[in-house]
Amino acid sequence: MGIFIEDLIHLGRMIPSEIAVDIGSDDITRVLKEGEKVKLEEGKLIIYKESKGFLFKRKKEKVLSIEGPDENLSLRFSVIRDDFEGRKGEYFILNIKGILECKEVYHRIPERLRYSMSIVRAELRNNLLRVYLKMKG
Repeated sequence: MGIFIEDLIHLGRMIPSEIAVDIGSDDITRVLKEGEKVKLEEGKLIIYKESKGFLFKRKKEKVLSIEGPDENLSLRFSVIRDDFEGRKGEYFILNIKGILECKEVYHRIPERLRYSMSIVRAELRNNLLRVYLKMKG
């Protein structure tokens, strides 16, 4: 006897708890544009880029506040301040699927169930972005 697809689907429905995944600033930096770095503070995600001027270094920042989950394993952030493009009050979408694929927790989930994951909530605290995942039922 083996494990059938129906068994995996029922297993996904039987997992009622949320899976917490901690994401550090280094993990987020890997999915951003070249030269952009991330700093996590209490309730804020700051994306910054340092450029060399004639005499001084210039630092451009984009300060984001977490809004909540978006579609397809993405998080929605509201822009508080943006020195890159000067936009304020808009949204920034961060797709975390690439980050999750590098985590050990993601590889422990059966492959059939990975497609049914969704983000329940996310929070920024202690210099970590903690994302709570749940299987769709």
